[in-house]
Amino acid sequence: MSSMLDRLSESDTLYVNFCVGAGEFASIHRGLMVYKKDNVLLCKYVLYKYGVSLLPNKLIEIESDVKAVPLQSDSIVKFYDVAKTNYFVMKNEWKLDKKQVLYLKDYFSELEKFKSKGFSNAPDFYTVMSSEKSFVVLDLRGKWDKFSEVKKVMNL
Repeated sequence: MSSMLDRLSESDTLYVNFCVGAGEFASIHRGLMVYKKDNVLLCKYVLYKYGVSLLPNKLIEIESDVKAVPLQSDSIVKFYDVAKTNYFVMKNEWKLDKKQVLYLKDYFSELEKFKSKGFSNAPDFYTVMSSEKSFVVLDLRGKWDKFSEVKKVMNL
């Protein structure tokens, strides 16, 4: 089965975003921008200028004093759709090696299957966006910790 990396065209960019909670009302928004140039997969690591900020809609939309509902995935995608044009480069462009490409393919597969249980006012969340597809995973308990793994594999 082909992955989003396999289907990535030279006119598209794959945004792999990480929102790591830094307390109940703040977070750090970082991401990988993966793209093709001359049929080579390249990547850069970014910190969005909204990088240390309030979470989009605080991740919880308050309906009343006693009831809250989780933020919808489309609101997170809309947030990153704006944020992706406003960032600091944390690691300049590099060519993804075979290990990194295989890791990202596994990561996308795992992300699509991830199921989180529980509730949190400050969950971590992960998004993958391209012109083809977007999806969001909420890690309600912050125990999945894929961001640390990604940093290690990507030498960040």
